[in-house]
Amino acid sequence: MKRCIYLFLHAVFLVYPYSMHAAESGEQPYALSRAAARQAVCQWLNAHGYSYQVLSEPGGVLLLRSVSPAAEPWQLELRPHSPLSTAVTLSSAGSGEERTRFAELLPYLKERAAGDTAITRGKEGQQQRDGIPGPVLDQIGTVVCVRAGSPENTIQFSGFFIEKGLVLCTAHDLGVTREVSIVSTVGVHFKGEIIQRDPQRDLALIRIEDGPDQVVSLAQGRNLVGMGERIFSIGCPVALRGTVNAGFINGPPRRLHELPLWQADIAIQPGSSGSPVFDSNGVLIAVVKGRHRLSPGIGFLIPLEVITDFLQEKSEQ
Repeated sequence: MKRCIYLFLHAVFLVYPYSMHAAESGEQPYALSRAAARQAVCQWLNAHGYSYQVLSEPGGVLLLRSVSPAAEPWQLELRPHSPLSTAVTLSSAGSGEERTRFAELLPYLKERAAGDTAITRGKEGQQQRDGIPGPVLDQIGTVVCVRAGSPENTIQFSGFFIEKGLVLCTAHDLGVTREVSIVSTVGVHFKGEIIQRDPQRDLALIRIEDGPDQVVSLAQGRNLVGMGERIFSIGCPVALRGTVNAGFINGPPRRLHELPLWQADIAIQPGSSGSPVFDSNGVLIAVVKGRHRLSPGIGFLIPLEVITDFLQEKSEQ
């Protein structure tokens, strides 16, 4: 069971038996996005055997707090300092072993920040330093290649299962097509029927018979992402099933014909449209729409909230 327990109910914060003394360590900013800082802190806590909960506070603040009644209470506050930096404040009670152990955390974050800065300044594509996170790799089985059109003029793009027998993909390559071919990452072929399409949102829903049990959870998806946050797409570019690309959010939210979009620096090739995009924890945040025609290094992603609205219309039909 993951030690990161995401509790967004403020009531939980109120009832926690918290009796912490005054903060012992002043606020210290690090050159890490909030998501990168959270990942680094969680990795350090997990490696040292801590059990804790994560509380979301207004203003993008995260509180990580001990849940072990047998241990000295402690708290870490992660507060956005800028789009690419996060201030970390450590508070702990009493003295002794806990204080000594936590004294190692802040230098660890400093090293992580230095490493991430070196990556940011590196060549395009070098964001793979830490490899592909396991939770992202676990999602490969949910992704499919979608083929539409005639044998003489086949169009290929990407999609992913959101329920057993239901595939979500982009709509701009479908035209008036009603049937498509689906190929899973392990090479299983299905016939699909388009049951819903929305050219404005650039999304479509395909129904197939059967299909795998593994699906992408929309309920656990994230609507907000941070500037500089690492992201990962899994898709079918140039018909290469299960291709994973890493990138990062590199601009503020955009709008194209009233459609909100995330801007990202991530490889997008023919066939990438419709690829699901995950954060480092394998949580869905968006779908690949396409890339800037004049700048291949700039891609655009359809946010989760647009997907949710699209599917909500289906449920109301």
